[in-house]
Amino acid sequence: MTDKTILVTVFARAAWGGLHENVLDETLTLLRAGFRVTVACSESRLAKRLRLIGCRVVGVDWDNPEESFDSVMKSGPYSIVHSHPFLSRELGIRVAKAIGIPIFVTMHGNYLDYANSWAEQVDHIICVSEAHRDQLLAKVPGLSPWNVSVISNGISDDKFQSRLVPLQEKLQAGEVEIVVASRLDGDKGPIIETVLDVVNEVGANLPALQTKITVVGEGAASGKFREQFASSGVDVDFLGWRVSERVGPLLRRAALSIAPGRAAAQSLAVGTPTVAVGSQGLAGLQTGVNLQKGWWSNFGGYPVPAELNGDEVTRILADPYQYAKTQVEGREFMRSRAQQSLVDRKFLSTISAILE
Repeated sequence: MTDKTILVTVFARAAWGGLHENVLDETLTLLRAGFRVTVACSESRLAKRLRLIGCRVVGVDWDNPEESFDSVMKSGPYSIVHSHPFLSRELGIRVAKAIGIPIFVTMHGNYLDYANSWAEQVDHIICVSEAHRDQLLAKVPGLSPWNVSVISNGISDDKFQSRLVPLQEKLQAGEVEIVVASRLDGDKGPIIETVLDVVNEVGANLPALQTKITVVGEGAASGKFREQFASSGVDVDFLGWRVSERVGPLLRRAALSIAPGRAAAQSLAVGTPTVAVGSQGLAGLQTGVNLQKGWWSNFGGYPVPAELNGDEVTRILADPYQYAKTQVEGREFMRSRAQQSLVDRKFLSTISAILE
């Protein structure tokens, strides 16, 4: 790659979530690899974080596509475009066409984003899970499998080096802490039912232990989450949004986490047994076949047949040996698939292949 100048276009309705973390990780990877990176996004929390790490940001108004296009074009030149879905994908394709440069798109969720109308206009599509790749190939006629790859969200390598905290240490205060880490928007509603089910199971089967819910995240449905969790009758602590570096220690100290996508992956990496549930439903306690289902679906980002086995959850919380076995299983599974260094190599290799 001789000219390493990339434009990244990002549109998101939520204030923060897995997409934003993905963009931050991508940008750090590109900067370390010597790219000149320009990110086109709204003036937001993401824009502030990107500027702090040395990235050039073009603030765009997604309600004014012409003005956004002009602003991005003036900030060039670029040698390649990486677009995320929806309005950012529309802008990215338009810029790539105008300049005559390659473009690739990353798909993050259970949607097609009208891919039938634009798939032939891009050079490559990345999906964050096997489920999303399978869906695209099944529903977009003529899409070549070799032009659609899977690159998962990455988890920083240091998370895999932290000491696994044994069950006895986590329960020494006589309390089962359950950390819920997620955007608190309407599409994450399935998380509420799962949390209440787990709380009921723990209360019924482990009555000697108090249960505490710690919620890490915020969003448009925060009020609904507060109301529903308050009905559980247990201690609930809402921490609001936290940067990724501060979420890891919270997950690591918990006895159990309930989370979708990136947060579920991070929980497994730091050694906390995880019930995966996201916008598309439950993927269950992440062990055995459920771990395969969770990985395939991006931990609840695509529907899978799964049920919550409350006995399974309380069994590991009552048995230090089974708890430790589940910790190791989850961490090693993720280590071989989602270490950030591994994800970075795949990402940079994909860009090199596109530019050849």
